[in-house]
Amino acid sequence: MLTPDVIKGSAALVYEISETKKPFALKLEMDKGLIAQGKDLSSAIFVRELQKKHNSKSFSLLGNDCFGFDQALKKIEETEKTISYLIEIPTLVKESSLPCIHCLGTGWDKSLDQECLWCHGKKKHTEYNWKPFFAISASLQIFCFLAETSNRTRISDKCQLLTFQNFCGDSINGFPLFGSYGYDFCKWLNSFSDHYCFETVREKMAKTYEHIFKQKKDWWHFNTYVEENAWLIINCPGDASGLHPVGYGWDQNKHQGQQYSCHNLDSPIQQLMLLTALAVLSDSARKSINKK
Repeated sequence: MLTPDVIKGSAALVYEISETKKPFALKLEMDKGLIAQGKDLSSAIFVRELQKKHNSKSFSLLGNDCFGFDQALKKIEETEKTISYLIEIPTLVKESSLPCIHCLGTGWDKSLDQECLWCHGKKKHTEYNWKPFFAISASLQIFCFLAETSNRTRISDKCQLLTFQNFCGDSINGFPLFGSYGYDFCKWLNSFSDHYCFETVREKMAKTYEHIFKQKKDWWHFNTYVEENAWLIINCPGDASGLHPVGYGWDQNKHQGQQYSCHNLDSPIQQLMLLTALAVLSDSARKSINKK
């Protein structure tokens, strides 16, 4: 299993999530050994059940030009040892030329005496397309299963900085995201002052939210900071939604990492925003470690 070795700081790099030059996309690079491990997934019961639950038209295996449900992840790079996929973050909201059916095109809700909550005052009917978000979440759930059940030997000097696992459900609290921070990542976190705020992470999450919903959200919804003992908190819009460490913090004397969990994740969009935050943090930590 990958998780225990990550906690101990001894896990070889199996995959890494990172930013890309595209403003609203993530890169998932992985050891090509996972391709052979997932060759029989098409017939797996849990894959078929996910496909049925979210009404997906297709499922593609690792190694193909696309991976996952409905071509959710697209291959962008391949080397002798690794393969990389692009996760493009979709837009949820699409305005039509028709007037909003709730405010009748006025932009104002007379019953509540406020701006229309459906069209946000834009007066146009708004359509919501959740399907690509479910496809990404379900595809990542399959990937995480492969990664966590892998038995990779050390073939690289790089260690796994962090891991993530997710589930693609269909109800409130049905989209958990959890994982592990490796020792090197926790050591990097602990180099910052108490209550240090990662402004670049907050800015990235806020822009991602605006891209998805076509509207802005107050900055405090995206607060990302670290306390003493590598106690990392990542918040996203929702009902006290975000990521937090498990246990009582990071003890340097143990020379190991720690696990993290989530609270009130109700949609695949929240998962994507938090994965965006983890990608930015992972990139920063990797750059810092490589300079040493």
